Amino acid sequence: MKLGTVSLINETPPPGHPYASRVLVIEDAEAIRVALQSALGLAGHRVLLRDDGDHLETDLRTFKPDLVVLDVMLPGRDGFVLLDVVRAMMQGA
Repeated sequence: MKLGTVSLINETPPPGHPYASRVLVIEDAEAIRVALQSALGLAGHRVLLRDDGDHLETDLRTFKPDLVVLDVMLPGRDGFVLLDVVRAMMQGA
């Protein structure tokens, strides 16, 4: 697929492949969560959705995401606070 002058090649493993990337999405807007889940899932990634950061520490330890998609304006702890948690836990890993 071409986007402007950049060629995009999907080198992502198919869904369910043991080497598919794990993506944690923390987004409170349901429409955005669903769109991200659909797009990432179709690309072969394993996706865990959360509408707030209440389970972040547990998700980082158990799901072990390769990528965290983090909204800034969240209920409870905002995205900037959660980013500090992600950084601290990833440095300690």
